[in-house]
Amino acid sequence: MSKSNAYHSRLQRLAVPLRLLLIALAVITVTNVALVATGVVSLTQARSVVLLIELPLLGGGVAYLLIASRILSAGEGQAIWRVCGTLVASAVPGRIAAAVLHEARLLADLGRLLVGKRAGVSPSAVGFSYSAGTTRTASIFVVISLIELAVVHVLVPWGWLRLTLLVVSAYALILLLGIIAGRIVNPHLVSSETIEFRNGAHVVCFVQTANIERIALKRSFAPLSPEILPDERELRLATVDGLNFELRLREPIMASLLSPLVRSEKAAKVVTVRGYVDQPEEFVQLVASR
Repeated sequence: MSKSNAYHSRLQRLAVPLRLLLIALAVITVTNVALVATGVVSLTQARSVVLLIELPLLGGGVAYLLIASRILSAGEGQAIWRVCGTLVASAVPGRIAAAVLHEARLLADLGRLLVGKRAGVSPSAVGFSYSAGTTRTASIFVVISLIELAVVHVLVPWGWLRLTLLVVSAYALILLLGIIAGRIVNPHLVSSETIEFRNGAHVVCFVQTANIERIALKRSFAPLSPEILPDERELRLATVDGLNFELRLREPIMASLLSPLVRSEKAAKVVTVRGYVDQPEEFVQLVASR
C-alpha cells in the first residue's frame, strides 16, 4: 500500500468515531430542545442534560479530534490544525464541515487577537492589517446585537425560548468579532523579497518584490468585497471601505480567493493587485523601497 493510500485509510478509520460522536451530540441536543419546547422537561432539567451529557460529549469530541489529528500528522510534516480540518471534513457532510471549519477559524482568530498574536509577523516581515472599514461596520452590528439581547430578555415570556435566543445571539456576536479579528491577526506581510496577500486565514497570492513594476496610492469606493477579474487579469482585495492602493506586476502570477462556506475556490493569473490596508502610505513607501 502506498503512503498516500495508507494515510487515507487511517483518516477514514479515525473519522468514524468522530462522526458517531457528533451524531449522538446532535440527536441529544435536538431532543433536549424539543422536550423543553413541548413542556415535557423543565428548563432546569434541560440545563442538567447540557452540563452532564452534552458538554462532556463536546469536550470528549475535541479531545479525540486533537489526539487523532496528532496521530495522523506524525511523520507527515503537516501542521496539526490542517489535519484537524481534514479530519472534520471527512467526518461531516461537505457544507456542514465547511461551516464548522469556518467558525472554528473565526474563533481561533479571536483567540489569537486576545493573546496579541499576528500570523507571520516577525522582525523580517512587516504586517499590514485591513480591518478599519470592517471594524466600523461591524461595530454597528455589535451595538444592534447588544440591544437585541436586552429586548429579547425583556419581551420574550418563555424561558426556554429566551435562553435559546440569547445563546444564538451571543454566539453570532462572538463570530462577528471573529471576522474582525481575522482581518487584524492575518495581515498582509511585506518582507525583503516577497509580499504575501491574505484574505483572512487564506493566502491569496505571493508577489516577488523583483516582479513589481510600480505601486501607488489609488482610492476607490467599489467594490466592497474581494474579487478576481480574469478578463482584466486583476485581483481586488477590497473591504467595505473599497480600495486604496494599486500594484502593477511585470509578469503575471496566480491568485486565488476561497469561499469557505461553499468550499469553492476561484483562481486566475493576474498582473494587477488592488487592495486596502489600514496604513496605505506606510505600505506603499515600504513596498516601493524593496
